[in-house]
Amino acid sequence: MGYLHIDICVIRSGEGKAYLFVAVDRTSRFVHAQLYRQITRHIAADFLVETLQALSYRVHTVLTDNGVLAIEESS
Repeated sequence: MGYLHIDICVIRSGEGKAYLFVAVDRTSRFVHAQLYRQITRHIAADFLVETLQALSYRVHTVLTDNGVLAIEESS
């Protein structure tokens, strides 16, 4: 436990674009997901903090696919 996989994908609907943040623990299969209307560094950091607070154990490694998704600067 402690390997956390995180990914972000774009969801398009009739209401516009949204961003789905998903975190999955490799061993326990714990899943934390959140949908946001915008994507910023602040939102990404908040999602990670919320995910870590929801877990009852320590995460030692955060894994991503190193995908390229433009994250806007917080204003």
